[in-house]
Amino acid sequence: MSPDASQAGSELTPSSMESPEEPPEPELPPTVEDPDPTVDRRIDMAVAAAGSAIGVLLIVSSRDIRQGSVSDPIGSDGLAIVLGAWLIVGGLLLIGRRLLAWRRSGNQVPSDGAGDEFGLPASPLRSFVMWAAGFGWVFLLPRVGFMVSSLLLSVFGLVAMGVRSWVKLGVVPVVFTIVLWVLFNRVFGVQYPAGPVDLFFADLIPRMSL
Repeated sequence: MSPDASQAGSELTPSSMESPEEPPEPELPPTVEDPDPTVDRRIDMAVAAAGSAIGVLLIVSSRDIRQGSVSDPIGSDGLAIVLGAWLIVGGLLLIGRRLLAWRRSGNQVPSDGAGDEFGLPASPLRSFVMWAAGFGWVFLLPRVGFMVSSLLLSVFGLVAMGVRSWVKLGVVPVVFTIVLWVLFNRVFGVQYPAGPVDLFFADLIPRMSL
């Protein structure tokens, strides 16, 4: 063996052999830091006042509930009155707590919740819009029937949540509404206000008994 070959062999040491590079770890999405991590007590008070107002509306509207053929121990309007009173008392208690705390430390308090999910920021406006959509569903229910009002509510909810796919906006609400109507009306026998679409499906799908 020549000196050059022996010298080349001596240079092949374990330290000189390079190990294969490991693939880089995937980077996690950056977290969203709230520049102002505080909560305004006035928002909580506004929500509590809205809840109390809904309670008053429930109690006032319960006067129009007629007595059914089967007597109820608490009356036909008892459930509406109890729920309305609960909303009023709960809202007033929350407003009182916020007012007492306001006197001690002002209207801005540190936020107790976690930051928003990356790419999906929270939207208080979206929450109130969904509330309004629920009242719209109640308004449309006796006028156009359960299926049309529920379909519109489903489409509106998907749009409010940022869905823009025409396939999802067209297929998901239709399937959801039909399945919901079949489950409650055809299987459980719950009678909803019927519109033209409800009557069409009532003739098409027979009632099922468990």
